[in-house]
Amino acid sequence: LLWTAAASGADTAPPAVFGCPIPAPPELDFPGSADAPGPSIPDAPVAGADMAQQVIDIVTGDVKVDLNGPAVFNDRLVLRQGDRQLGADTGRFDRSTGEFAAEGNVDFRDPKAWVRGNTARYNSNTGLFSIDDAEYDLFSVPARGSADRIALKETRQLSLTNVTYTSCARGKDDWLLRAGSLNLDRETGTGEARNARLEFKGVPILYTPYLTYPIDNQRKSGLLLPEVGNSDQRGIEFELPYYFNLAPNYDATLTPHYMSRRGLQAKGEFRYLSGGTSGL
Repeated sequence: LLWTAAASGADTAPPAVFGCPIPAPPELDFPGSADAPGPSIPDAPVAGADMAQQVIDIVTGDVKVDLNGPAVFNDRLVLRQGDRQLGADTGRFDRSTGEFAAEGNVDFRDPKAWVRGNTARYNSNTGLFSIDDAEYDLFSVPARGSADRIALKETRQLSLTNVTYTSCARGKDDWLLRAGSLNLDRETGTGEARNARLEFKGVPILYTPYLTYPIDNQRKSGLLLPEVGNSDQRGIEFELPYYFNLAPNYDATLTPHYMSRRGLQAKGEFRYLSGGTSGL
């Protein structure tokens, strides 16, 4: 879960799941946009250009610069680099520490994500970026959620504290994942969640104090997302699949299926690849 927040494979088409897609974000009314007054923001550089080589455009209405000290932005501020954009009510950059701090209605967006929060900090010396009291949307899943704190390290490690996650649209939290902490490491391709629970219609149905899972294309044995439903013939239904990564060319899934009006059913699936053949 949440693997797309840090996975390079997020460019693939998202699966159609849960039947409650998240719409694309509205245009942000930053200074200089078509719908907001202020100086214009230059056009974004050509897609695919090296982000580290691209110029950072800064747009603001009021800035005070001390040649021997910090730069203080007292008006709505926009920083844009390529297809990434950060906006905040106020900001401060301290050259002695290399830290940039933004406060008030913080908005960060790129083609894959949109994050809002109260405060954000970036240290050019350590490469640490963090945002507090955050809400996020992941467009490539699509999914959304919130976290007390989101921190991204230069070592490609992403950590979230008191995080929620769902693929349902706003106002329709049919299912929701909560976790005390979530850590994603792109170097190892693994994610770790602690004190995680899955809720359906506000009712907890699954809890685990600790779990790990892959966040890239590498496979790993373990539990998959459960499925919950209700029908007149079978009553309340609950499925909890377990995936077996048996070998590079074959795997299996075992799924206990509970039906309140019909009892328990065991479902299984075996997949294989051999030369030019495949089967289930």
